[in-house]
Amino acid sequence: MATSSFIVGDYEIKSRIGGEGPFSIVWRAINRSNGQDVVLKQVRLSGLTRKLRECLDCELNFLAKVRHPNIIRLLDVIQADGCVFLVLEFCAGGDLAAYVRRRERLREAVVRKFMMQIGEGLEVLHAHRIIHRDLKPENILLSTASSDAVLKISDFGLARVVQPGEFADMVCGSPLYMAPEVLQFGKYDDKADMWSVGAICFELLNGYPPFHGKNNVQLLQNIKKSVPLPFLQQILPSLHSDSVDMCTKLLCEDPEDDYGVHRPSIICVLMFADVQDISPPAPPLDSSNASTLPIIARRESTTDLETSLETVDLSSSRLAASPWMAESTRRVISGETSGIGVLDRDLLGKINGEAKGSEIREEREGLSVGLGLASALPAPLRRQFTFFTSNNAKPSRITSSSV
Repeated sequence: MATSSFIVGDYEIKSRIGGEGPFSIVWRAINRSNGQDVVLKQVRLSGLTRKLRECLDCELNFLAKVRHPNIIRLLDVIQADGCVFLVLEFCAGGDLAAYVRRRERLREAVVRKFMMQIGEGLEVLHAHRIIHRDLKPENILLSTASSDAVLKISDFGLARVVQPGEFADMVCGSPLYMAPEVLQFGKYDDKADMWSVGAICFELLNGYPPFHGKNNVQLLQNIKKSVPLPFLQQILPSLHSDSVDMCTKLLCEDPEDDYGVHRPSIICVLMFADVQDISPPAPPLDSSNASTLPIIARRESTTDLETSLETVDLSSSRLAASPWMAESTRRVISGETSGIGVLDRDLLGKINGEAKGSEIREEREGLSVGLGLASALPAPLRRQFTFFTSNNAKPSRITSSSV
C-alpha cells in the first residue's frame, strides 16, 4: 500500500507492508546512507498492557543478542513520538503463507527442507526458554521467492520467557495454529509451539490448515473429531509414513498424557526433517524375540573421530538412566561391536518412567532412546553415528545441530 514517505532516524519509509495491528504497523523502508532495503516495525507504546510490554521487552532483548540465519535479524532500534521502531532485515521472498498459496502445496522434499530451517530457528528460541506463541506461515519469511530460500522466524511480539516448571496462561496467537490447551484457556509451555509447527507442516504438505472453525468452540470440536488428520486423499498414498506420523504426533490434542508421552520436541522434528531419502521405508528388520526392539547405532567413519571414550561422560543423566545405553555406547565407540543392541520393552518402559522430563521419553518406540544415547555424546562423536529402529528401518541421522 503506497503512502507518503517520511523519515525515521536514518531510514526513509516508503510503503506499508500488510495490514495494521492494534498496536503495530510494519513498513518497508530504505537506509538513506547505503540504500539498503529494510523493514521497520512500529510499535505504539500507549495502550500496551503490562503483559504486552513484557512481550516487547522479550522481543527486543532476544533479537538484540541472537544472530541466526533462521531468525529475523534486528539491525537497529529507534524510539520516537511515543513509538518504538524495530529496524529488521528485509526478506524479498515474502512470507510462507503467500509462497504456499502460489503453489497450492509443496513437494515433500521441500517440506522437509523448510521444516529443518523452522526447527533450527525454533531450537534457538527454546534454548533461551522463549516460546513464540504465534508461529504461523505468515510469520515465517523467505529470503527469496525460490525453494532454495532461507526461512526466518519473525514477529516475536507475543513471545515470552517460560522457565522450566513454569507455564504461560495468556490466550494469544492465531486460532488456526493455536494449541488446544491455549484455546481452552489452560496453562501451557513450549509444547504449544510444537502444535503450531505440526499445523504448519500439515499445511505445507496439503495446502490448507489441518483444522477449521467459525469460532474457537467450533475449532476445538473439529480438533477433537479429526482423527485421523484430514490429509488430502489424492496425495496421501504418495506421502512417506514419517510425514504423516510426524504431523499426527505434533497435532496430539494432549501436550502430555498420563503415561508421560507428549508431543515430540524440536529435536525430533529436526531428525524427521534431516532424512532426505523419502523413498518407501524398507521392511522391518527380523528379530528372534518379539518382545524386544532392536536399535542400531552404526559408526559411519573413524577417520574423523576426534573424541575418545575417555571424554564421554557415561554418568550423564541420559546414559545413567539405562546401563544398557551406557554399555552400548562404550562398545560402539571402542569398536567391540558393530553397534547392534537389543532393548527389552520392559526396560524401555522403566527408562520412560525414571527419566521424566528427558528427551528419551519422546517416543516409546525406541527412536528417542537412540537420540538420548547420541545426545549424551560430545558433538564431534555425535556426527559419527546414525540411529534407526526395527519398526522404522530407514536411517535417522543425528547431527551436532540436532542434539
